[in-house]
Amino acid sequence: MNNLSKEKKQKLFLVVIIVSVVLAGLWFGLVKTQQDRRALIQKQADEAAKKVADAEAKRKKREEINQRLEEKQAAILAREATMPFIGDPYPWILSVMNQYTLARPNLNFTTQPPSPASDVVLLPKFPYKAVFYRVSMSGFFEDFGRFLAELENEWPFARVQNVQIVPSATGDEKLDFQFELTSLVSTNRPSAINK
Repeated sequence: MNNLSKEKKQKLFLVVIIVSVVLAGLWFGLVKTQQDRRALIQKQADEAAKKVADAEAKRKKREEINQRLEEKQAAILAREATMPFIGDPYPWILSVMNQYTLARPNLNFTTQPPSPASDVVLLPKFPYKAVFYRVSMSGFFEDFGRFLAELENEWPFARVQNVQIVPSATGDEKLDFQFELTSLVSTNRPSAINK
């Protein structure tokens, strides 16, 4: 390099600068642009893969939710099959009361036909109505307590209200019980009755 003239050194320096500028231009013009584009494509691919994974998770969740919904609907239909039907709820109370009093011969009951079905203002568009039965019983306190516990545990759509307890007129240790049994009645169950 020392043997070169000053003019050749300047030309060589100029060639090195031009080549450096051209290489830098190629780098920033082509290679860097391709790297940026590749990074953008990778980012879009990652986002698409995430969306696919989210969609797959939602699909599996939907299947799980649909399965739970079917189970809950089957449980509701099974429970509705045991509910009194709005068409004639009186036989239901007779069968339920007979079922419990047969197991406890010390309990005697009488009831009257239920009140007309009325709307339940529990929730808007609630699919059930309510009927009220006036029931009179006589028996021992312990038998009555067990009767109430079993009734409310086995029939969650029925509630005992306004319980009145007075000594029996017969003079023995029995008591007279009067209460109101409130029950939800199914309004859309004709197909369940025919099964």
